[in-house]
Amino acid sequence: MQPDDGIDYSNDQQIGPGLVEMRYLDAYRFIFQSPKWLTNVLLSGVCMLVAGIIPIVPQLVLMGYQFEIIEALHRRPNQMYPDFDLNRLADYLTRGMWPFLVTFVASFVLIPVGFVLMFGFMAIFGSVMAAGASTTVTVLIGALLVIVLIALSVLAGIVSVPMSLRAGLAQDFAAGFDFEFIKSFVSRVGLELLLTWLFLIASGFILTIVGFLACFIGAFVSVALWMLAQGHLMYQLYELYLSRGGAPIPLKTDARR
Repeated sequence: MQPDDGIDYSNDQQIGPGLVEMRYLDAYRFIFQSPKWLTNVLLSGVCMLVAGIIPIVPQLVLMGYQFEIIEALHRRPNQMYPDFDLNRLADYLTRGMWPFLVTFVASFVLIPVGFVLMFGFMAIFGSVMAAGASTTVTVLIGALLVIVLIALSVLAGIVSVPMSLRAGLAQDFAAGFDFEFIKSFVSRVGLELLLTWLFLIASGFILTIVGFLACFIGAFVSVALWMLAQGHLMYQLYELYLSRGGAPIPLKTDARR
């Protein structure tokens, strides 16, 4: 028996198309393939708009929709991604909760480590300045501090992807802390993970500028586009990981069929 969750499970599959390389621009192109793309983007943008009034909950809804898209593309890569369904807000909210909680808990480990390293470098920087180091040495140490901070931020982003991906697809909190999966995922698609974050940073910067030029509402639409693109890139990373011999994530919906 198929679950009554609004998703068509006919002809579904556990292994996607077996990507051999990332297609970064497709992360934005796919959004416009749906006949209802404008509605999907606007409703996603409304979630970000409401987040300014009601914190966390709208972000969870959008994150849940993001993982609905990831699973749908994984099961049926040749079909249209699911449209945003207002009747399934509770489902989106529940699904978005697991990857959010995983990254929230993980931050309690990553953030303190980052602060320790940051203050360590700042202490070294202060000692060098107090010792009367030359301008060149001071600038080099300052540049090194900035590079380390950026590297830590990127590393945190890279590690959070397999954690949230596993929690979001398995719809289980504990699944996000499968360290063997995290290790396997990073070892197989680590370079693509890094390039994905660089692409998201660059495209996010451009969307932010365009959004503000398009006035207030445009900024929220830009964030919605960025979130949907992020979901597609996570889907691509997962399929690339599988094509390189990675173990598939057990999908919760299988048990309800």
